[in-house]
Amino acid sequence: QDQHVASLHVLVTKYPNVAFHQETQHFAIGTGPARDNCILIYDLRTTTRWKQLKGHRAAITAIEFNSDGQYLISYSAYERPPTVKCWYIGSGGFFNSLLSLTSGAYSNGSGMIKCIKTCPMPPLDRLYPPIDHLQYTKLTWNNKVKGAVKLQRENQSVLFFTVLP
Repeated sequence: QDQHVASLHVLVTKYPNVAFHQETQHFAIGTGPARDNCILIYDLRTTTRWKQLKGHRAAITAIEFNSDGQYLISYSAYERPPTVKCWYIGSGGFFNSLLSLTSGAYSNGSGMIKCIKTCPMPPLDRLYPPIDHLQYTKLTWNNKVKGAVKLQRENQSVLFFTVLP
């Protein structure tokens, strides 16, 4: 078990387009054009794909769960303009997925999916190579201020904004 958590920690630390939420055991991967620029979320307790989030028009550069795992934020530097999206993903669990299927909320067969906010970012001065995305891009939730997010971009600039009311 500890070896698996250590392996996830290495992935999450090295790749900004990967996130892991310890409490819910959700593992998310931001993809590129080969996977329709979606975010795949896996439930590691059941070893199944839990949700698929679609809405970005280009490769996803960074993602991060908030502290309780109910929201996920994503950033695509390759969109024009670069875009941050905030997703309500819920608390998870088999029964919650079944309830959301019958609640009238949009679903893709694996639970409620809702992009609650899209934030266009100022354009970058140029295209940055993938190594700059890996080294510098990072999304961070501010746990002291509800919905506050910090985005460190590939050009090492930093933006602060709010995605939740």
